[in-house]
Amino acid sequence: MDGRLTAAHDEMDKSAPMLFMRGECKAEHAVGNEFIFAVDRKWFFAARWEQKHCLSELSHLPDACATSACHFGANLMRMISLAVLASALMTASALADANSDYLKANAKKPGVHVTADGLQYKPLGRKGNSSQKPKGSECVTVNYKGTFIDGRVFDQSQPGQPASFPVNGVIPGWTEALQLMHVGETWELTIPSQLAYGPRGAGGGKIPPNTPLVFTVELLKVAPSCG
Repeated sequence: MDGRLTAAHDEMDKSAPMLFMRGECKAEHAVGNEFIFAVDRKWFFAARWEQKHCLSELSHLPDACATSACHFGANLMRMISLAVLASALMTASALADANSDYLKANAKKPGVHVTADGLQYKPLGRKGNSSQKPKGSECVTVNYKGTFIDGRVFDQSQPGQPASFPVNGVIPGWTEALQLMHVGETWELTIPSQLAYGPRGAGGGKIPPNTPLVFTVELLKVAPSCG
């Protein structure tokens, strides 16, 4: 097959043309904000291609031209999908190594304690001498700030507006740490991903999968319930 394809990336404008040539066939088709043949991006990233969608998009062309173009497009999509998958796997592996290195280094810092399941905590300060510790069935009120390991803040309580929630109603790393803290203490928590949001992530992508998190938590009070 003798052919030439010019496809716009999904962020190029809708005027980007695609020229496909096959012997007596010559056609132009606008690809807009989708990658190729106006196929929705979800088909691309799922590495799927249904010829009926392609043929529908090229219904204004002679059958031979449309079929040839779709075959070419299907092969190209498969190649690009494999490349994207390989890149994603390499990126995930690199991130996993960086996260693991951070946790290993942090565990060796002065004042950091590591529990049996990998939670890392460092007491930062204490107000008063309360001996009270929360139980799993109780409610706590805290000031907190959550960051990624690079220091970017993804969540925090607002000044003068502490947060209250059940001890057993949060991520496992929090539930474990809170039951070790005394009222009035402030701790830094470094939580491995398996004790945070794991492979699913959270917040619609705000917290990526398999991401360790760092929190500064001040335990203000404990109550029987949050009602």
